[in-house]
Amino acid sequence: METESYVHLKTYLTAAYCKLHTVECLMKLLESGRANTLKDALNLYEDILHKARMEELQQQQLLIGQDILKNQDLQKKYAQQTVQSAYLTNGLIVLNYLKSGDNS
Repeated sequence: METESYVHLKTYLTAAYCKLHTVECLMKLLESGRANTLKDALNLYEDILHKARMEELQQQQLLIGQDILKNQDLQKKYAQQTVQSAYLTNGLIVLNYLKSGDNS
């Protein structure tokens, strides 16, 4: 059952803004003077949400970039090990050839 305050609030705000956290934020924006009207408070609130989303995306991109760098480092180490293994294998082949005395 909706309270009288909630019904009154819905006359000023759409359902998307009728959440406790949102209403508290809007009230703080108005009480602090950062916004002079409800419209200003809503626009500022949307800016705050947008900034938070952009920061979250930036953090995700940073984590993805770190994963990519780790994978590149692992690939580099694997490639180096492969090259070293190839050198050792080629060296053993040459030694075996020289030992066999079949170097005519």
